[in-house]
Amino acid sequence: QVEEHTTFLDKVLSERNIAKAIRRFTASAAPDQFGWRPFQHLRSVLRLKESHRKKFIDHILKPIALGYNSGAFLEDYTRGGRFIPAAKSVEKGGIRPIVIGDIERRIVSSAFCKFYRNPLELHFTASHPTVLQFCVGLEEGALKFCKTIQCLLGPQLEEPSPEDPNSWDPIVLITVDGKNAFNEISRQKLFEVLLSNSDRRCPEFSQGILPYVSQYYGQAGKLFLKQGVDCKAFWGSSGVSQGDPLAMAL
Repeated sequence: QVEEHTTFLDKVLSERNIAKAIRRFTASAAPDQFGWRPFQHLRSVLRLKESHRKKFIDHILKPIALGYNSGAFLEDYTRGGRFIPAAKSVEKGGIRPIVIGDIERRIVSSAFCKFYRNPLELHFTASHPTVLQFCVGLEEGALKFCKTIQCLLGPQLEEPSPEDPNSWDPIVLITVDGKNAFNEISRQKLFEVLLSNSDRRCPEFSQGILPYVSQYYGQAGKLFLKQGVDCKAFWGSSGVSQGDPLAMAL
């Protein structure tokens, strides 16, 4: 079983997947709670010798993927992250709580996302065959999609015509948005779904991701809010981190 799991991790954390995940970080990518910037500190990994890159994967990334984390002393910190309260649009109001985890966690999450992309697409396509997904990854994607449809359909009558009231057949577009879906989702329910899926629906994803997800969402983690030279710490125990590449899949 250990050998099979090692082979599985070799596929997830292949040098190709890790290199793509590292190159995806831009120079403006936010630093983690320890001050490490992914673009500046991870690009050097690509310039290491092959034997050194393998050690980076085997001794740093694989233990994280297996759920070993970094020891009891740092567990509270690695489970949390840097907290950034981003303002939502004027229409919606409120804040969007973004949590930036450590850079190694972000690499592993990206690698898992890439590895399970096709199985998850097949799962959701099979379980919801009549649902079509558009505007994925776009800010205010649903609203932009609705506006585009309105432009294509042209002007619509707002009320029935007095001459022919039965001819009024308007097309209605409805948008539904989960309020604070990321930060209010029940972690208990999340693990119940993952555990129930280990035997059905999407077992490949559930079985492979459970040890990794447990170390970050199994207990509360410390979040850090920087205000000038000050830094305030508090506990986060609900929802998934919007800065986690795996958050949408979870």
